Amino acid sequence: MAQRQSEKQGVPVTIRLPPELYFWIEYAARQKGLAVSTHIEEWIIQFMPPWDTATGSPRPLEASSVHGTETPTAPSRSPQRWVETGPKPAEYPDRESFLKVVRTERNARVLETRRRNRVAQPKVIPDHIKAIAKVRKQYPKLPLRALSQLLYDQDIYQSNRGTPGKACPVNAATLSVWLRRARDAGLLPK
Repeated sequence: MAQRQSEKQGVPVTIRLPPELYFWIEYAARQKGLAVSTHIEEWIIQFMPPWDTATGSPRPLEASSVHGTETPTAPSRSPQRWVETGPKPAEYPDRESFLKVVRTERNARVLETRRRNRVAQPKVIPDHIKAIAKVRKQYPKLPLRALSQLLYDQDIYQSNRGTPGKACPVNAATLSVWLRRARDAGLLPK
């Protein structure tokens, strides 16, 4: 927590702010060419009612407008309300049934979001998987290791297994994942 102290007219003031917020206040003060404490003081005073120096108390609003000083007004905000749209715990006999409904609704929302994202952003199939799918259509019954060797021999796909410059057939497990992706994309029959 950032901590800054300011003394004016014998009254010490301590303000504790999170470092991120203090950074922005410091930035705004530098933009105006002011010290941070002066900037914060001006900012606070603009939202306070005018003070009567004789009594040391705030002047009534009508008196401040009579003397020609405008009363600053705080920016108006509409109150934010939390709208609860999900199930309410009071509607269920016990906590377990309530939590079950909450989980079911949350899972349904997640699945719907995933479906929407899949439709909006279809996956792009890399060219090497398309080439492998073509070869698999020609040889649908060939075992994966033999298909891997065929891809290597026909120079369609060669792996280096982490050793640069040393080509070898692709791993059968990796090939199986690629073929599943090709099936999911509709390049191969299911």
